[in-house]
Amino acid sequence: MGLSPSRIMGFCFLRSWMGLLFFCSALFQAYDGTVQWRAANDVFVSSLAVLTASLLVCSLLHQAVLRVLDSRLGFLAGPTLAAVGVAVLWPSLAGGAHLGAVSLAISAVLTGTGSCLVLLDVGRTYASTTRRVCLFEALLGTALGSLLPLAAMALPVSICCALAICLMYAAAIGAHQANLHSKGEPRGTRALGEVLPAITLGRLVIGAFILGFATGLIRYLYSPQADSPSSNQQAVWFFLLSAVVCLALMLPAARQRRCSMSPYYKLVIVLCTAGFAIVPIFEINSALPHLLFTVGYALFEVVAWVIMAEIAHRFQYTSVQVFGIGRILVVEIGVIAGVVLFPSLGVQEVEPRLLVTIAALCVISITAVSQYVLRAQDIRQLESSATEREDEGERQRDGGRQRAETAEDRRGTQNGCAGSPSSANCGSNAGRPEDGRPERVPLLMRCRIVGAYYGLTEREIDVMHLFATGRTSARVREELVISAGTVNTHALHIYQKMDVHSRQELIEKVAAADLDAMVR
Repeated sequence: MGLSPSRIMGFCFLRSWMGLLFFCSALFQAYDGTVQWRAANDVFVSSLAVLTASLLVCSLLHQAVLRVLDSRLGFLAGPTLAAVGVAVLWPSLAGGAHLGAVSLAISAVLTGTGSCLVLLDVGRTYASTTRRVCLFEALLGTALGSLLPLAAMALPVSICCALAICLMYAAAIGAHQANLHSKGEPRGTRALGEVLPAITLGRLVIGAFILGFATGLIRYLYSPQADSPSSNQQAVWFFLLSAVVCLALMLPAARQRRCSMSPYYKLVIVLCTAGFAIVPIFEINSALPHLLFTVGYALFEVVAWVIMAEIAHRFQYTSVQVFGIGRILVVEIGVIAGVVLFPSLGVQEVEPRLLVTIAALCVISITAVSQYVLRAQDIRQLESSATEREDEGERQRDGGRQRAETAEDRRGTQNGCAGSPSSANCGSNAGRPEDGRPERVPLLMRCRIVGAYYGLTEREIDVMHLFATGRTSARVREELVISAGTVNTHALHIYQKMDVHSRQELIEKVAAADLDAMVR
């Protein structure tokens, strides 16, 4: 299957770091009552805001960031910054003291920037993986990453702080090892061939913003329960259910040869809708609505991660740009907006009637997203390559052309043209403009013509076609179910027969080939 233990290690420990810092009270157990929730929320909002800003800056300076991460000790910059950020808060967290504005700001800058660098380093390790491998590893990493904070909740605060620092270093080391092992693949370079359609990008952004905004809302609505004795139980159930759901979904992910994200996206919609739909039944007295929705959104983060890896692999952006801007648009902005909405409006307590209204609006919004904005078929269309969409378009146009020709033949027969000497003027070409434009040839057909001209075998033509669509060697191996050595042998034969020396030269030669001369 091509799994990488180092890559899983990096993703898993990154998820554990986020869970320990943002989604449980292990670091804030020295505080009492509502002070615990306020301290945790202050750290969450401030660090998340800095993380968003850092991702934006790194996306704009993506080439410089890649050079830093590729330097000898550059991969340690992120965990070191995060470690200092945790150390700044360590005395206050251990003693349950008030978090000063200065120490909170310094810690937020350091933890947010450090998390940004580690996240981008982990993200680029997935830019050359297959969709199935990426999904399987993301589900496994999320499941394991949910269990580690669960175990940390039984430890003293000081040990939890030390564990948080170790998690970031472990994530960075795992990502670094994975990058070294896949050094031959084009990780940070621009992908070949395809351009992400603006309408598809818009659908992803709008759909993800609404889901993230709803997540921020439900986090704020149910976070005041952190001062109750059941707050730790809520976190325990969240981590346990997240791990169980991800582990259960690993089986279909492993068995599917060419998996799609659309079934997992549908499950996200079901969980998120159910979470808000039962709010009028339980109101604020039960954590079940919050639990269902947050588990659904945790699964959505897995889906979004796989989609970002797909975009980084296929489209004309670097991995830093994709995981930087993508993470901002898909996760951060909506969550921040939802969390700060009510505090910015001065609302301290939500009445039951307002709570039911908010739940109803969220159910309507999520349903509208799944039906009209970001549909399952949009996910499938994004996953299909440009060649597959082109071939499908050609089949539709051919079908329409055949139907038109059949209708013209019928009209010609009714008008007495069939069988007459002038029937050539009554055929399907009658009235068609002769503008001399060449008929567009699908990429697969072009590769077959070029391959036959240069004497390639059927399997070599298949490999050349996948290379021409921007597939890496790992993807070719996965899709054709052949070994890495076989892929390299086929590639060598293709290069020798076509007299090219790189994949880019191969693509350019296929695109510039004179097909008319080759078929004569």
